[in-house]
Amino acid sequence: MATIVEYSVNKVDKKTLELKKVKRWRVRYRTKDGRSASKGSFETKTAAEAWERKQSQAKADGTATLPSDLKLPLGPFIEAHVARTIRLSPSTIANRRAIAKTWVFHDWSEKKLGTITRADVNTWIERITVENAKPSTVQKAHGILLASLQRAVDSGAIAVNPAAGATLPRIEGREHRYLTHEQVLELANAIDPRSKTLIGVLAYCGLRFGELSALRVERVDLGTRRLRITRSVTSVNGRMEEGPPKFGKVRTVHYPEMFDAMIREQIEGKAQSELVFSAPRGGLVRLDDWRPRTFADAKAKINAARLEAAELVGFSFEPFPDITPHDLRHTAVSLSVSAGANIKALQVMLGHSSASMTLDVYADLFSEDEENVAKALNAQATKRVGTGAWETASSLELSR
Repeated sequence: MATIVEYSVNKVDKKTLELKKVKRWRVRYRTKDGRSASKGSFETKTAAEAWERKQSQAKADGTATLPSDLKLPLGPFIEAHVARTIRLSPSTIANRRAIAKTWVFHDWSEKKLGTITRADVNTWIERITVENAKPSTVQKAHGILLASLQRAVDSGAIAVNPAAGATLPRIEGREHRYLTHEQVLELANAIDPRSKTLIGVLAYCGLRFGELSALRVERVDLGTRRLRITRSVTSVNGRMEEGPPKFGKVRTVHYPEMFDAMIREQIEGKAQSELVFSAPRGGLVRLDDWRPRTFADAKAKINAARLEAAELVGFSFEPFPDITPHDLRHTAVSLSVSAGANIKALQVMLGHSSASMTLDVYADLFSEDEENVAKALNAQATKRVGTGAWETASSLELSR
């Protein structure tokens, strides 16, 4: 129990250089670990009592801190967070370490926990933004700081997280680009024949490129036309690292019947442990090699053919959409929506953590749903109760 005691101190009056007695108030209390401590000096008893009530309440609700904890540096908490690797892909681990090293450690490692304020966090965010950190990088750096400080909160070193509720720059998302069925086939016919099936799987099954690269024969079920997605690969500092799919979502993806023969040919003669898709010289298909060569060559070939055809008939040249390999994943969603797929089916196909995430990412594909629902309800209602069931009061009056 805290108690307030009165005591006096000497104070030097600079004008008269006379010693005067000044009354002060001190609060004696026990810390959350049971040790005796005191806090002073308060100019009034009211101020001392207010501080005492605040400390008592903090002990009661479990938010009390030790003065020694408030002097701890944040560095070890950052290191502990960055060292966490459970359920994280190799690329995520490498990316987080790089961002922590570049943007977080230098500014925060030596900061004492008890001195960090929300204003400090917002000032830091503004500064690294000015220093040309991309909005996505700023958000990731803040995420590292937020999680590190939360570790300090969870340990009882500080009561609240000063990084919570910080003002972050908005990420301007790149507009999705979708291909039509005809454009997908145009791309597949223009690409190196060894990658034709690969294009089809990306554009109709929605796999991430790393998931496709890691796909092995044993994960292909020809009878049910299913691909079992359990692994993914990515390039980390020039090395290909294999790990679980993003979000740890192991899933099954169905492929269309039209790919039966191509999939069979793709795995014919291969052992169960071999890769379904491999580089020309064997091994994993690397996106950083396949995209600037095979994929870019196919687009260039299409545009050359389109230009030649346009010149022959005197029409203006319409280039092929400037897509990336990842846009084929978006295309799979677009084509699936047009075929009637619902949100839950898309979430499973894509391996998203939730259906709401799928809807957030592809909200543009469902922009007409509200109108279509209204039309469908109107058609169903009029079929059941007739077209004149919802006439206005004035119309009813006239009909009488």
